[in-house]
Amino acid sequence: MKVERPFYYLERSFLNGREFRDVDDLKIQLQKWLTDVNDVRVHATTRKKPIDLYIQEHPFLQVLPANHFDTSEVVNLVVNQESCVQWKGYLYVVPDKYMYEVCSVRITEDHLVVYSPMGEQLITCPLAEPGRKERYVGVHHKTGKKPDLDIADVISRLEAFAPEMSEYIDQVRRHKPGSWRHHLRSLLAMKVNYRVEDILIAVRRAQMYKVFESGTIERFLANNSEPRYSIKLSFKRNNKDEHER
Repeated sequence: MKVERPFYYLERSFLNGREFRDVDDLKIQLQKWLTDVNDVRVHATTRKKPIDLYIQEHPFLQVLPANHFDTSEVVNLVVNQESCVQWKGYLYVVPDKYMYEVCSVRITEDHLVVYSPMGEQLITCPLAEPGRKERYVGVHHKTGKKPDLDIADVISRLEAFAPEMSEYIDQVRRHKPGSWRHHLRSLLAMKVNYRVEDILIAVRRAQMYKVFESGTIERFLANNSEPRYSIKLSFKRNNKDEHER
């Protein structure tokens, strides 16, 4: 028997030609139809009444689960340079320290939950209602400029790639005294699209040829690695980098 067949029967036998005042009236009529028509008819395939089969099978039926099955949608989203994940046109603010990370996001019927790459729950926000004018959900600091990761946090996260990153970071700082912060932040942002293993290969090549510009490393990755996600983060140099020592 085809899966669609019971719905066809329900539409023709119950819904066809009926009118309902409201949902409660529909439920009342449906219950009466189930009892007086559906349950006592002789089924064309089994040649038995559904109510008789139910009585036979009832002792063997399992108890329904205590909790409903979780049908939430789960997606992986990038924390962008504004420290937000974007969903359905709205920006949900997450802690700055997860900027450029790819986080798991669970969307329920009325909430959005963001988890860190390690599985820690970061935020839970009500879903933005349709037509909402404010694009940001959560506490968003409107300072007129995009948030920057603290450079110490950037270095710590880069050093977590592999022990050899410490040496390359020192070389970038030495050879790019006015813009090293920009290059390190850009290098960390590449983690969004490329695997750490591929970034390390590109860094080793950069060390071999005395290259310390993040743009050169990114071009190497674009030509030689398969991106994990088709996402491009706009990343402009912070002017204050030129003056910081």
